[in-house]
Amino acid sequence: MNKPEILAPAGSMEAMEAAVKAGADAVYMGGTMFGARAYANNPGQEELVEAIRYVHLYDRKLYLTLNTLVKEEEMSLVGDYLFPYYEAGLDGIIIQDPGVFSFIQRNFPGLPLHASTQMNITGLAAAKLLKEAGASRIVPARELSLDEIRTIKEETCLEIETFVHGALCYCYSGRCLMSSMIGGRSGNRGRCAQPCRLPYEIEGKKKPSYLLSPKDLCTISLLPELIEAGIDSFKIEGRMKNPEYVAVIVSVYRKYMDYVWDHPGKPYQVEEDDWNLLLEAYNRGGFTTGYYDRHNGPDMMSMDRPNHQGIFAGKIEKIKDGEIYFHPKIRVHKGDVFEVLTRTGEEVVLTSNSDCLPGRNFKIKGRKIKSLCPGMSILRTANPWQKQQLKENLFDSICKKKVGGKAIFAAGEPARLTLWTLEGKETVIEVTGDPVVKASERPVTEEQVKKPLMQTGNSPFVFADLQIEVGQDVFYPMGGIKKLRREAFLQMQKKLEERAVRNQEKPEAWVGSDPLFCSSKEKEDEPELPKLRVSVEDKTKLEFLLNHPKVDGIYFPLEELSSEERRRWRILGFEQKKQIFYAFPRVFRNKEQIYYDKIFEELLQEKPDGFLIRNMDELGWIRSKRDRWIDQKIEIVLDHSLYAYNREALVTYRKWLGGDYTVVWPLELNKKELFRLNDDEKKGDSGLCASSSEWIVYGRIPLMVSAQCPAKNTTQCVQKPGYMKMTDRLHKNFYGRRHCRHCYNTIWNGTPLSMQGLSKDWKEKRPSSVRIHFTMESEEEMRRMIDLFNEEWKEGKPVSQMGGEYTRGHYNRGVE
Repeated sequence: MNKPEILAPAGSMEAMEAAVKAGADAVYMGGTMFGARAYANNPGQEELVEAIRYVHLYDRKLYLTLNTLVKEEEMSLVGDYLFPYYEAGLDGIIIQDPGVFSFIQRNFPGLPLHASTQMNITGLAAAKLLKEAGASRIVPARELSLDEIRTIKEETCLEIETFVHGALCYCYSGRCLMSSMIGGRSGNRGRCAQPCRLPYEIEGKKKPSYLLSPKDLCTISLLPELIEAGIDSFKIEGRMKNPEYVAVIVSVYRKYMDYVWDHPGKPYQVEEDDWNLLLEAYNRGGFTTGYYDRHNGPDMMSMDRPNHQGIFAGKIEKIKDGEIYFHPKIRVHKGDVFEVLTRTGEEVVLTSNSDCLPGRNFKIKGRKIKSLCPGMSILRTANPWQKQQLKENLFDSICKKKVGGKAIFAAGEPARLTLWTLEGKETVIEVTGDPVVKASERPVTEEQVKKPLMQTGNSPFVFADLQIEVGQDVFYPMGGIKKLRREAFLQMQKKLEERAVRNQEKPEAWVGSDPLFCSSKEKEDEPELPKLRVSVEDKTKLEFLLNHPKVDGIYFPLEELSSEERRRWRILGFEQKKQIFYAFPRVFRNKEQIYYDKIFEELLQEKPDGFLIRNMDELGWIRSKRDRWIDQKIEIVLDHSLYAYNREALVTYRKWLGGDYTVVWPLELNKKELFRLNDDEKKGDSGLCASSSEWIVYGRIPLMVSAQCPAKNTTQCVQKPGYMKMTDRLHKNFYGRRHCRHCYNTIWNGTPLSMQGLSKDWKEKRPSSVRIHFTMESEEEMRRMIDLFNEEWKEGKPVSQMGGEYTRGHYNRGVE
């Protein structure tokens, strides 16, 4: 087992330097394009290349975040954007988009590919698939337990990178559409507006709360267990945080990582001062150890307040003449900022104008203190003194790399200085100066030579070992000795910075995808009019749909059905001549894989027409059973949550799957972008990249998929599937659905998507099928929607008025 690396966030050059000085083994940064933190102070090309050189000087690594979905028109930019960093010696690249993954693997040999947590890797099936595809490291979903992570490590031997500190998403990463659907800012494009940090009112509760706001993750107490589980990289979240935050968090984790590694089996405890450092850096009402040791729960959430709550400083003892009196539990510095939260939720801000030791009587003036009263807690939320200490002790310091050296001054020979590194890969350089001469008066001594050599000044080096040989009665000028040192350090610095440089010329054109992995299915084989398919969340709707004459195909929600129910409805489907598809759950972790492994042969015996696959783990799992479903000619449908933003992704899915499939078009692309992907003229001689396509034309959109449950977190676990209404501050409704068999939750947009009246746009580019999705609709509402879309898409009748509130989603506007 190798010692795990501490991987630090760097949203700026200053944060990158802070991370290295504080002891990070590696940093991850974004450039000006394709990064999941578009609003960070991301460096330009020259700065990022300089950052790569800087970290290599100190034997550290830099990983580039290219972890967003890339549109078809942008794919031509990826190669030129990445090449300067690849050439400079980039150590790895973090990727979400499957098309980008394949493109980089093909065009940038030797560049380690890291599968981002945005790929939503929740189990062994996806890990095995991505290892076979060429990934050297995966960043699994934050929701996995230590046992699940350990299993992936033992079964695949992949490098595992997991988050150990920082903000947690409410949603499984890569499965959130909430920000884009309600605000037009897509988390899949690095522009999340964080709607999870806003208040929501839940039915039955009068007071809104921050239902979707998790506490920040802190695993400093779990380090021994994390190391034992085989995790290779301990990742700190925070590319939007300032350099001071990065420095504090990295330094604390560095301290305890080194202790655990150097003292195996010894008692382990985190000191109170270090806990306070972490809390003061940023916390939302304390920390959570995340999902490593639990599945979910209200103790993981910060439902009263979603922002920084600082550190407890004491309680108000009395208020007199506009001043607040208390005995601080911590040392107070002049300029400290305190907050008191009133009963109405108002935050009263106070600033200290003097120092005070813990336990002493202290008073502080404040404005708007009429709403305060004795007994209220005082929190310190800003500590300028700590920032000043960091500036003096870290930011103003020069990061020094230890080297060894040997200087030889022999009469008649050129002065010679040899340097070598003492850590990392050994590197040796040698420089020579002017010849050494015999002394006419005062010969130089060893001490006189040593002193200017040891004056390393602003250079990035410091001598840990320096050997000096001075001949008898020789002379060498002090200026010459300093020049020798400067030249040696410059050459050493250049050699260290450039040792990872890839000497490869930029190609005239980037290598395209292999046409063998496109389908050869001809357009003529597809029906002229699309089939009308319906998917549901609620099994009670199945009988109505099976008996409706205008429905061509139905997606059965497998997680809602017992074996007996599934077989009974399947028989009715045969009788009604319906296409029947089995829809797998939106979450597919190892325990789900074990369950569906057991019933897979039953499913095949029931002869479904297709499987609806919704995530990367299901893709890997169904690929492993390829021979069985291909023999039975089962249609594989890749749902919209397996994102296909570009043609390269379409080809990649077919390669990974090992056969034809139907693609469900993404929900965040606009009309122009969908047409570009669906344009036959641009697919070349190889034919369609997917054998057929499906377009969702009606239904509420799943905005989030979460391991958390608002019902459990606010009342109790009811262990029964169903909906719970949530209302935001603008009085918009959302509906959380409990999926109790596999214990996860989806949040649905209250306003349904409707593409009614748009079939004319698709007259020349018809999808193979259109899909309606029902959640809470009544039978009358379902009948009406089916009739409306059947009339428009199948019968070509004039469009009737749908009525009611609906949204076009991103059909017109798209996302940036």
